[in-house]
Amino acid sequence: MDTKEIKQQANFLYSKSGQYIVSLFIITQTITSFVALYVGYWIGLIISLLLTPIELGMYRALLKSYDRKAREVNTKEYLLSGFKDIKKWGPIFIGKTLYIWAIKAVVLVLGMLLLDRSGFSSIGVALKSVWTGDTSLLLGNLDITSAMAALADGTLETGISLGIYISALLAEIVGFIVGIYYTLTYFFAVDHEEYDIGDSLRASRQAMTGNFLFYIGLALRFAIRYIISVILAAIVNSSLYSLYNMLLDYIPSFTQLPLGVAFNLLMAAVGVIIAIALYQVKWMLSLTILYKETQK
Repeated sequence: MDTKEIKQQANFLYSKSGQYIVSLFIITQTITSFVALYVGYWIGLIISLLLTPIELGMYRALLKSYDRKAREVNTKEYLLSGFKDIKKWGPIFIGKTLYIWAIKAVVLVLGMLLLDRSGFSSIGVALKSVWTGDTSLLLGNLDITSAMAALADGTLETGISLGIYISALLAEIVGFIVGIYYTLTYFFAVDHEEYDIGDSLRASRQAMTGNFLFYIGLALRFAIRYIISVILAAIVNSSLYSLYNMLLDYIPSFTQLPLGVAFNLLMAAVGVIIAIALYQVKWMLSLTILYKETQK
């Protein structure tokens, strides 16, 4: 089965099962996206990590959809299923994330040792940047244009050197590659409940060996819709942010914090709904089909 056929089958599965699983995806990803807005703070990063078992319900729903049993998906039951047996699923979902984070951290530290040992004073910011994928953490308050101009002089006004940026970039590249090889980890864990974290990681790596470029090709089939969803979400959220700033002039100061939280939740939901409407569930169904194909 080639990438075109997988996408077509994913579209077919979505047409048959979407109505049963979309609500679960919206709620789950809105929660994780909302928390992701605060990963620039260590507490937000830790909460984001501990929250990963919430994704269990989505993977169960995806496998049910593949087996044409999407009607059995109960959003309320599936949503917190990963926390009901946290001893089983916690090590798998949290463990995979920590494993990839550890690999990124090693690459980052090695890069800094080779390129800029003096940059270890900024190790905390650099780690958060590569763990979250949010390179803006390294830019501080600079916009990208100012950052590029500062890089031409060898250092940014934030005090973070070019060596750290190169190290962070290398860590991101390695993390991206490693992430692809372990992209099927949760499918194996859910489909083979006797597997522990080591078994699941090993099975995913073996299944994806030889399928790396195939995965890239499959992802490219969703690239345009992904880009459109990012642009649309940015436009809508920019409008919401402007509305929030306008409201700040008319509301008491003690209501600003809860209003800010509410707007962040709304922006997270908007981004998720746009992504799901355009590609997200179909992309995950494509990965489900890829997983099943590797087992034949």
